[in-house]
Amino acid sequence: MFFMGGIAFQAFGPELENVMLILCTIGLFFIISKLTNISFKPVFLGILAYSFCFFAGSEIAKTNKEILKADHFSRITNAHAYIGVIEDEVNQKGKTNSTIIRVLYVKQDSAWKKSAGRILAYFPVNGENWVYGDKLLIKGKPVEVEKPLDPLSFDYKKFLSYKNIYHQHFIKGADIAFLVNDPPSKLWETAFKTRAAMAGLIKSALGSGQEFAVASMIILGIKQSVDQDLIDAYSSSGAMHVLAVSGLHVGMIFGLIQMLLGWLTRFKRWNHLFYLIALSIIWTFGFITAFSPSVLRAVVMFTIIIIGKWINKKGNLYNTLGLTAFVILLFEPFMLFNVGFQMSFLAVFGIAYLHPQVFSIYRGQSKIKKWLWEVTSISLCAQLFTFPLGLFYFNQFPTYFLLSNLWVIPLSSAILYIGILFFMGAFWLPWSTVWGFILKYSVMALNKSMYIVSFIPGSLQQTIYFKPWEVMILYAIIISLLLLFYFRNKQWLLTALCFSLVFSTSRIYKYYQLSNTHKVLVGQVKGRAYITVWHNKDACVWLPSGIDSNSFVVKTQIVKPLSANGVNAVKINYLPVRTFLWKYGKIKLQIVTNDNYDFTQEIPDYIFLPSNLKSVEKYTSNTQIKKVILYRNKNVQNIGNPKLWDLGTDGAFKIDI
Repeated sequence: MFFMGGIAFQAFGPELENVMLILCTIGLFFIISKLTNISFKPVFLGILAYSFCFFAGSEIAKTNKEILKADHFSRITNAHAYIGVIEDEVNQKGKTNSTIIRVLYVKQDSAWKKSAGRILAYFPVNGENWVYGDKLLIKGKPVEVEKPLDPLSFDYKKFLSYKNIYHQHFIKGADIAFLVNDPPSKLWETAFKTRAAMAGLIKSALGSGQEFAVASMIILGIKQSVDQDLIDAYSSSGAMHVLAVSGLHVGMIFGLIQMLLGWLTRFKRWNHLFYLIALSIIWTFGFITAFSPSVLRAVVMFTIIIIGKWINKKGNLYNTLGLTAFVILLFEPFMLFNVGFQMSFLAVFGIAYLHPQVFSIYRGQSKIKKWLWEVTSISLCAQLFTFPLGLFYFNQFPTYFLLSNLWVIPLSSAILYIGILFFMGAFWLPWSTVWGFILKYSVMALNKSMYIVSFIPGSLQQTIYFKPWEVMILYAIIISLLLLFYFRNKQWLLTALCFSLVFSTSRIYKYYQLSNTHKVLVGQVKGRAYITVWHNKDACVWLPSGIDSNSFVVKTQIVKPLSANGVNAVKINYLPVRTFLWKYGKIKLQIVTNDNYDFTQEIPDYIFLPSNLKSVEKYTSNTQIKKVILYRNKNVQNIGNPKLWDLGTDGAFKIDI
C-alpha cells in the first residue's frame, strides 16, 4: 500500500526532490530514543520500512517519467523533423491510422541529435501498411496534448501521461518516409505477427463482420471496430469484460492445461515438465494478447502460484495478489492508474475474500443448481468490489449483470475453447470449416443474447456521477459491513451507518445542486462556437451548422460529460450560419462569423469572435460588453485584457443564471 502511495504521490503530489528531510527526521527520532533509554525500536523499524516503501514507489515512478529525462525531444528547440520507430500495433479507424512512435533522433537546424520520448501519431490511410518496427523519417514537430477545454470533459491529457505519452502529431501522408524495418524487440515482433496471422485465419473462416470482430477480441485481445450498438448492448448487459481478454481467460487456459496434462504431476520424473509447459503456455498466451493489464495481472499471479507449487511452497492468496501488484508496478508504476488493472485486482480480491462465505450460504443438491449458484455468487462478489469504480469511471450500472453472466461466462468460455480447437487444425480446410462454423454461430448467439438483455426496460442505469471522495466513502461502507460480519462487533455497524449518513448527505446536496442548476456554457468544436443551456437535469446544446450531432467528438466532448454530471436528457439544435444575436432570458450573446459585422443598436453582453477575425480591439473597447470570447485568435496582441476569454487556453466559458 505504501509503495502504491509513493507512486500516487509522484503522479498527483508535488515534486519531492530531497527525501533526506524525512530520513533525517527518522534518524533524529532514533537518536532521541537512544539518549532517553526509551525503546522505540519496533516503532522506528516500522516507520523506516513504510517510509522506504513510500519513497521507493515515488522514485521508481519518477524514474519512469520519460518527460523528465534530459534527452526528451520536447527539450530540443527549433526541431523540424525526427526519426522514430513504431513500437505498437497500427490501429485503423475510418480514414485514419494511429499508433505509438518512439523518437530516436531529432533534427535541429542541420544537425541530428539523439533523443527519446513517445508520440501518439495519426496519419492518413494512404495505401502504406506501416507495421511494428518500421523506422520512419517524419517532417514536422509534435505538439503537446492539450488539457480538455470543457471542464466537464474527460482528461485525455492525463490519461495519456500514464502511458508516458505527452505529445501527439497529426502527420500528412507526404511528410512520412520509410527508412527500414528494425523492430525494438524481436519478441514483440513475433507476438504481433503471430496474432495478425491468427486473426487472418479467423477472418477467413468467419468473414469480416461483427462475429469476426468479437471473436478476435475474446480469443486474441485484438481491438476491432465493433459496432457502437453492439458495444452498448454488452455494456447494458454488464458483459463488457468478455470483450477484453482478462484474467478469466488466463484462468480458463490454465484450467485446460491442468485437465489435459495434470496427470504428469503424479510422477516425480514428469513433474517439472508439467510446470514448464504451463508457464510457457500462459506466457505465450499473454504475449499474443499483447499483455492487457488484466492479462498481465493474471499471468504474473499464475506464474507465482505455479512456481510456488513447483517448489512445494503453499502461499497465501492475498500475499500472492500483493506480490503480483508489486512486481507489475516495479516495472510499470503508472499501471496503477489503469482502469483494467484496478478493477481486475479488486475483482480477484472480492472473489477470494467473499466467495467461500457467500457460496456456503446455499448448497444445492443437484449439480445444475450448485453450478448456477457458484456462477451467481462469483459475479456478485466481483461486482461488490468493483461497482464503485465502475460508477466513477463509466457513470452507469448494468442492472441485469447477474442474469447475463449466467450464460455469458460459460458461452465466452466455450468460444475460447472452440477458438483453441479451431487453431489446432486451422490449415486443414475441412477442420477449419467445421470449427469456424461452430465459432461463428457461438459468437452470433452471444451477440444476440446481449441485444435481448439490453432491450429489457431499465437494463442500464445511466447519468450516475460520483466524485473521487464519494467513491472512497462507498468503499468505506463496504469494508465496514464486511468487518461487521467478520467480527460481529456493533462498532462496525455504527461506522457503516456514519459513512452512509455522510454519503446520503452528499447525494442529497448533489441532487439539490442539480435541481438548482441554471447555466449557459460557451465552448468550441472544430474552432467554432457551440452553446449549452443547462437547466436542472436537462440540457440543450446548440451546435454550429455542419457538425454531425452523432459524431465522435460531439458524443465524447459534449454529450457524455453532461450525462456524467447528472443531466438526464440532452437535446441537440443547430445555430444559424450567419452572424446573429442569441438571446436567453436576460443574456444576449452575439456570435460573429465574419469581419463585416458591426454593432447594431442592441449591444450584447457577450460576444464570440471567429479565430481569423482581424479587428478585435473595437469589441474589447466597448464598455457595455462584459466579455469577448474567442478561440486562438492570432491577431490578439493584448491577451491579458480582462475582457478577453480564449476558449483554447481558458476552457469553456460559463455564465451562471
